Amino acid sequence: MDNPDDVARMFREHGLKITPQRMMIFGIMAGASGHVTADAVYSRARTEMETISVKTVYETLHSLTDLGQIRALDLGTGSMVFDRLAEPHDHLVCTSCGKTEDIIFEVVPPRADDCHGFAISDTQVVARGLCPECAAGR
Repeated sequence: MDNPDDVARMFREHGLKITPQRMMIFGIMAGASGHVTADAVYSRARTEMETISVKTVYETLHSLTDLGQIRALDLGTGSMVFDRLAEPHDHLVCTSCGKTEDIIFEVVPPRADDCHGFAISDTQVVARGLCPECAAGR
């Protein structure tokens, strides 16, 4: 994700208002490491601005997704997670605790003839298993 001031400029260019709430969310996402849920962003934002609404958090995160600043992912953990875009990557998800890690799988793209007519624009690989801590507990 770009720095908060650049994101604010992008929002304005797309006719979106810049509010103190949105600026706070931009800052939270710019400083986020890894994958965060909207609830986690909301909890963090409420420590600084008690009146922020969960609706504002969700709308801002979805606007950031629409503008290509973050990626919304359904990794099967029960909550949508938001990931800062850096390098394209895949994900490891623990089936016990939900811990999520980035990984890069070497994926060989299929030949165009094997894509059933789809024009592929993006691929994601999600590997599920047990993280080291959960595996050690079994």
